[in-house]
Amino acid sequence: MSFHGWTGSGKNFLSRIIANNIYKKGAKSQYVNTFVATTHFPHKEYLATYQDQLRSWIVGNLSNCPHALFIFDEVDKLPVKLLDTVKPFMDHYSNIHGVDPRKSVFIFLSNAGSEEIARRAWEYYDAGKPRESITLKEMEEMLSLEAFNQGGV
Repeated sequence: MSFHGWTGSGKNFLSRIIANNIYKKGAKSQYVNTFVATTHFPHKEYLATYQDQLRSWIVGNLSNCPHALFIFDEVDKLPVKLLDTVKPFMDHYSNIHGVDPRKSVFIFLSNAGSEEIARRAWEYYDAGKPRESITLKEMEEMLSLEAFNQGGV
């Protein structure tokens, strides 16, 4: 899952709701793993180290619980090559580095596209249309283009 929006728009809140509905201890469960780009991966020169650590962290946590939840906050600030480390775990393979990631959940939180989201919502409001009528396809196309133009997710 990928949630986009401005700071304060509810991305982390929604992630907590998901965690609270999956685990008895909710977001405080040992199976909820949160990574904040600027906190956990602050130095671009350590990319190779971060890739190894992240891969090991995911494998270790999936070994403990195949239903682990991984939340990546500020994903728009992560180097794309670090995100490439996560991709194999989301590609429906039954065995990645000795674990089966197909029952796990990955959530990506990003500020990328915030202005476009607000602009689109305003256009609908201005035209007298409810924001609920904005289609998924329309948002996916807009966010894909915006992420590409901003150089990442």
